[in-house]
Amino acid sequence: MQFERQKSLLENIVDINREKEILATKMRIHDDLGRSIITTKQHLWNQTLSGNIPHLAEIWNNTIRNLADFTQISGDADVSPEIELLHAADIIGCRINFFGERPSNRKTALLLYASVREALTNAVKHAKADQLNVVINPTDQGYDVEISDNGVTPVESITEGSGLSNLRKRLEQEGATLLVKCGNRVDLKVQLPG
Repeated sequence: MQFERQKSLLENIVDINREKEILATKMRIHDDLGRSIITTKQHLWNQTLSGNIPHLAEIWNNTIRNLADFTQISGDADVSPEIELLHAADIIGCRINFFGERPSNRKTALLLYASVREALTNAVKHAKADQLNVVINPTDQGYDVEISDNGVTPVESITEGSGLSNLRKRLEQEGATLLVKCGNRVDLKVQLPG
């Protein structure tokens, strides 16, 4: 009886880990596609497309390669998630300002960067923002994070697409919460475990 229970628990752990990997892969694909689309749109808006065709071709080729070969989606192990995020923001013309101490726990930090990445994609795509502010406040339970942008397009309500829905699911699986607040801009409020 105890052996069967242990076997069942092990199978559940394997299934949960597989679901987490699939979700992480979906989020990475979403981010890669979003980054490619946003970068292309930025060059179209700024009328700089013709001078950046080799750069855009490289971005799109990497995105397509990642779609075809999921083993490349895990990214460069030598590059920190924050540096990767700041580089992506720079490519699409948006500056990220961090205020407060980043989580020291790697799992919590990865949840933070996943949240900022989703906010970045949406802020540039929907609000035409060029700056994102991330305020991190430690609490007894973990961290309260508020992510806001300087977008020019007011948002009264939001329908969660696959990006926000996947982020919410990933956060909830790790004991975190996500609140989307609309007004003159969209703010993401994330509570992360310590």
